[in-house]
Amino acid sequence: MKLFIDASVWLAAIRNPEGASGTILKLASKGKVFTTWTSFIITEIKNNLPPNSKFQAIERLIKPQLITITPKEIFHWVNLLPDKDCHVLAGALKAKADYLISLDKKHILKAEIQNIFPIPIRSSSEFLRYWVT
Repeated sequence: MKLFIDASVWLAAIRNPEGASGTILKLASKGKVFTTWTSFIITEIKNNLPPNSKFQAIERLIKPQLITITPKEIFHWVNLLPDKDCHVLAGALKAKADYLISLDKKHILKAEIQNIFPIPIRSSSEFLRYWVT
């Protein structure tokens, strides 16, 4: 199963490895799910890291596939989301992810987006509920 993981999930996992987001990264480290991201996600993570973060160690352990997206692919979503979030949908679509995992309730997890976007969008805890059932 291929997951496109938004920066919010990575940051939550770094802050709380025992939470739902951390559990998803543990699944990835064990090879139970495959993860993807873009340079936009990496930049967002690094810009919001807590002090003394273990991001590099986590990145080496999980080894997400880097997806390259174009401005045209990002621009496609500009009528649905703020400019700063369009890259998330573009990346998940380009990755051909089975799920987009995000914690952005204000923009990405909105029902209007979920109804239009061709890939299921779930929060970390919603995805884990699916994973368990």
